[in-house]
Amino acid sequence: MTGPAPRRAWLGPPAPPAVARPRCGHGGGTCGRSRASPTATPAAARCADAGLREFEAHRASLGATELRVRSGGTVADLAAFRLRLAVAHEPAEQMLLWSQRCRAATLWLPPARPSGDPVIARDLARLRSVHADLAAAPIGAAHTRRLLQRQHDLEEQVRRRSWQAHGTEEATAAGPPLDVLAAALGDLAFVDLLAVDACLHALVLVGGRVTHRPLGPVQPVLDELAGLRFALRRLVTGRGHRGAATLAADHAAAGLDRMLLAPLDDLVGDRDLVLAPTGQLQALSWSLLPRCRGRAVQVTPSAATWWRAQRTRPAGPAVFVGAADPPQALREVTGIAAVSPGARLLAGPGALVADVLGALDGAGMGHIACHGQFRTDNALFSALRLTDGPLTMYDLSVLDRAPGTLVLSGCDTGLSAVHPGEELLGLTSTLLQLGTRTVVASTGPVDDDATRTLMTDFHKRLGTGCTEAAALAAAQLAADGDDRYSSAGFVCYGAG
Repeated sequence: MTGPAPRRAWLGPPAPPAVARPRCGHGGGTCGRSRASPTATPAAARCADAGLREFEAHRASLGATELRVRSGGTVADLAAFRLRLAVAHEPAEQMLLWSQRCRAATLWLPPARPSGDPVIARDLARLRSVHADLAAAPIGAAHTRRLLQRQHDLEEQVRRRSWQAHGTEEATAAGPPLDVLAAALGDLAFVDLLAVDACLHALVLVGGRVTHRPLGPVQPVLDELAGLRFALRRLVTGRGHRGAATLAADHAAAGLDRMLLAPLDDLVGDRDLVLAPTGQLQALSWSLLPRCRGRAVQVTPSAATWWRAQRTRPAGPAVFVGAADPPQALREVTGIAAVSPGARLLAGPGALVADVLGALDGAGMGHIACHGQFRTDNALFSALRLTDGPLTMYDLSVLDRAPGTLVLSGCDTGLSAVHPGEELLGLTSTLLQLGTRTVVASTGPVDDDATRTLMTDFHKRLGTGCTEAAALAAAQLAADGDDRYSSAGFVCYGAG
């Protein structure tokens, strides 16, 4: 397979003219409005707009998800510059339009489908065989090293082969007009949390009106998020002093609530939320924040991604998958399938990658209970560990019709690698690009028993007509004691 003929050499976007950077009242940051020259600002905006259009055409010509995402680093500074201009000089409506154009733009492109290449499909099958050998009883250190080297070599072959895929050579769309987005939201409140020059901004769309509100420096928010994730990991894994970890988790959640949501009370009220957080906040367990307890929250990479997802109307059978390990997975899906007439069950020895992919293609609802693995070294090999080996993001690309809703009941299944330009690489972003409307996944470790209880309650509420976000919020609210910290890791992504 050979790559497409280049349209023209990519020399990078034109450099924008210098513009005074806005200052803010948060310790010297840049989240206020600037007094830049009124003549320099439009010229700078035109240069930035032209550069971004040129880059969009270049990115669309790339056929591999990894190349599309990583190419964002080429233009990240220009995108940040354009957003800075919008924050400093343009009305809130324009700020929101530019935010959805500059963030997670790769998800707007047609999905890459590397597993349609027979060479890649063969190497993925060989990779699963290597994983099976590694999971068997160890023969010796030298044998294990050979298997690990073989795994590395196969992964590198898959990556390099995928880079040869053809792109669309069409620039990405900018997303829906604001009146169309507002009509789709209805009574929901949309909150875009945008980081510009180390300061956090909220763009709130309610009732057709967009309001801009600076929230302050990003770093204190990230510090509280790190504290919350550390405390939750200790609570779920049972390490350290439980009382201290509980206090730390509650304190961090209250701090995040105070910084992120409290300033928006007068705008949002008691409406259910659609949140588009900056990539640095993708791993936040939103249901632990006091203002999100019991509230239906949908998390999306961008307004454009949510709008496209909510237009999907899935139809098809339900599929429940329980891997052979952990044993709790079998009990979880067997119990749920028993109260779901007509559902297909693939459990234990039947939870094989090829069979699971075949069953999920065109399914209205899918639920996979298994071990999850997030790969920080290469997010495209993040995987769901099924009976015969890992189901990776490369494997998922074989789906012609992605399941309408997919629940990933395992550790770390909702994590994404964040690349320059707010580009995301993870299982959730892959599924949303493939056309899945809703993904329910976890941002951290989970407790098996607590997860089984949560998921049973979640599916019962779905059966009564609740939306995915509402069913998850109610099930998390019902979790008590230590279970609520494990349950809080699950997030409703997309449109639910």
